[in-house]
Amino acid sequence: MGYNFFGRQDIPVEAIMPAVAQHYAELGVGTLIALAIVWGLRNLLAKGDARLLICMIAGFIAIPMESHAMGMMKFVYPPVGQDVLITAFGRPIPLFMGFMYSAFYGVANYIYLNSELSSRWSAKTFWVGIASLVGAEALLEFVCLHLGLWAYFDDQPFVILDFPIHVAIVVACMCMVYGAFSRLWFDRVKGAQQWLLLIIGPAVLIASCTVFSFPLALGLDASGGLTDARIGSAISIALGLSLACGLVRALSSTTESTDRMADPTTAA
Repeated sequence: MGYNFFGRQDIPVEAIMPAVAQHYAELGVGTLIALAIVWGLRNLLAKGDARLLICMIAGFIAIPMESHAMGMMKFVYPPVGQDVLITAFGRPIPLFMGFMYSAFYGVANYIYLNSELSSRWSAKTFWVGIASLVGAEALLEFVCLHLGLWAYFDDQPFVILDFPIHVAIVVACMCMVYGAFSRLWFDRVKGAQQWLLLIIGPAVLIASCTVFSFPLALGLDASGGLTDARIGSAISIALGLSLACGLVRALSSTTESTDRMADPTTAA
């Protein structure tokens, strides 16, 4: 029961959250999170490795960013019949999105930290990462939009399969920057201090979301309609990709320097 509110300027507060899709989303993603918590506790108790738990909790704590992004990107979760997790900026966020944040910015980030993609900088790995994330986000958007779990409104530009493509690109850029930052954090910070990522991690996510989405938000709120929205979207895409590329390269280079200093066999 997908919704179509393109061109509508006000927030569709009368939209109804589909109960079946909502509860299946809670059950499906919630089960994944429960299994990941068990694995994270196993890592902590057996190996003293708290990274998975830290990443998952930090992702969950970042959920207020969603209400902030709702205002900037002009989308809404149907409020009627919603199982509300929190309300921020006057906008309710459903329970299943808390699970999704913990999975997308937590479990997925932990997998990235343990993959070769995060081990060293190269243009190829960066663009492979961006393309993979854009594809994953596009698939998620397609499924959830057609289930009626969320919807976009206002003069949205560059719409593909009922969602604006800039959303997937902004999310991909945020994930790459956050992943590179997390790798550097866990390389540099040890022991109990690693848990400070619960404060710093959400701040990095919210900051990158704001910077990458700001031109888009200006375009959507301007008086030029679809033309201004397209200009803002194009600037956000270009800004996000260029800044993310530079930031990931700088953070990865710092990580490589740390690795060389820690490995005496690479010392000159």
